[in-house]
Amino acid sequence: APVAAPPPAQAPSAAPPPAPTAAQVQAQTPPAPASTAVPAAEMDPERALDAATEFYDEFYEGKLNVKQMIDKMLEFSRSERGSWQHEVHFFMVKRMVEEQTRFPRYHEQELLRTAELFGSMLALD
Repeated sequence: APVAAPPPAQAPSAAPPPAPTAAQVQAQTPPAPASTAVPAAEMDPERALDAATEFYDEFYEGKLNVKQMIDKMLEFSRSERGSWQHEVHFFMVKRMVEEQTRFPRYHEQELLRTAELFGSMLALD
């Protein structure tokens, strides 16, 4: 029987793929085994920050409630160190801590949602 020729090689793309949306990150399966996790040093921190920012955007738009945010943060915090989820979690916490200086400028509704989220984060630690 004839042997099938290998598929043609595709040229590597010049631009990195777009960062996954928060919904795509949420839909991901549980973290990969440690042997397949992407080392943190090889990850693009800007993409992880973008994903964390999108989670906050969805939270402040009312698409995610406090419990959903906390559940997602807990899930990501338990992910394999160096995994995509673990890096997104790092930026979610980092952004919240850095955002404290801007709390006085928040509108009342945003401030109340932030206070509930921040309080829930502290209660879990």
